[in-house]
Amino acid sequence: MLDHCHTTGAVRGTLHRSCNSLLGKVENNAARFGVKSLPAFLNGAAKYLQRHTTNITGLIHPTHKSEDEKRLARNAKAVKVRLAKRKSA
Repeated sequence: MLDHCHTTGAVRGTLHRSCNSLLGKVENNAARFGVKSLPAFLNGAAKYLQRHTTNITGLIHPTHKSEDEKRLARNAKAVKVRLAKRKSA
């Protein structure tokens, strides 16, 4: 997909459709959140995410679920749906 600057119209290059969509959303909403320099913000965000690729705090968010917990929840939900369909049939 052809990427361009929404301010100047200058073509920057080609990006995957999803990447271009995400970049457009970030650019179009930056001012709403008080971002004065998008490149500086994104550079800082990248450094922050790289610094936290491992759990340096030792804490886990209280609502976080592991992949196994998510799978078990999906399976339990599917069982309920199947049972409800059998009862209504």
